[in-house]
Parts: sequence; structure tokens; C-alpha cells
Amino acid sequence: MLIQYVRNGKGQKAGALVAKTNVAGHIIIGHSKWAKSMDDYDSTMALRVAKDRADKDSKVAPALSILTKYNKFTSRAQKYYKNCPLSANTLCAIAIAEAKNKACKENNQRLLTAVKEASQAKTSTIEMDCK
Repeated sequence: MLIQYVRNGKGQKAGALVAKTNVAGHIIIGHSKWAKSMDDYDSTMALRVAKDRADKDSKVAPALSILTKYNKFTSRAQKYYKNCPLSANTLCAIAIAEAKNKACKENNQRLLTAVKEASQAKTSTIEMDCK
């Protein structure tokens, strides 16, 4: 089993990543991310959640804040478990996370464009079409 702790910007542990192989020889990835607003960080709980998700071969997508670390860890796991493919559920979790990330970037770009247009407008009010 391959284990890596996720750290926040201050270098503090903020979650865990776990990789292992299932009986079919596929790599399964489990992850956890600390919800700072909800509870105190507990490294044993973070590891337990990540292991449980790996054991269940969960389709739960990683939080966008750890997506880059998750992708790097997935590459590391593929090197560690040579000639083993990723499980279908792990691929599904990656696809879901990448789609969420793309949607966030597109929404941010639309917001930036709206702000830029509003700042160039002669009036100070912004009218948004909320449908």
C-alpha cells in the first residue's frame, strides 16, 4: 500500500491519499480532505477515510483543492505498481474531478469577463440575467 499525506499551504497535514491494488490487479486510489470548518484534523481519521474509499473502490471525486496532488499521486502509484492499470472507478473519479475543475475555470472566466465589461461601462450598476 502506498500512502501520502496531503499538506495545506502552511505545511500542515490536511488529508491523505492511499493507493493499492485490488484482486483483479487494478490500482485503486482513496483520498480524504480535512473540512477545516467542520472538525479538528485527525491524521488517523484522514488515513482511515482514504483507506475505506480505496477498499470500496469509491467513485467519489477528490476535492478540487487537492486535484493536482491527487493526479501526481496517481502517476506515482502507476510507477510503483508497474504494469497495473487504474480501476474503472478511479478513472471515473478523475474524470468527474477534471470536469468540475473545467467548469469552475469556465465560470471564473465568465465572471472575469463580466467584471471587466462592467468596469468599462459608463454606469456603475451591473445587471445580471438570473435564469
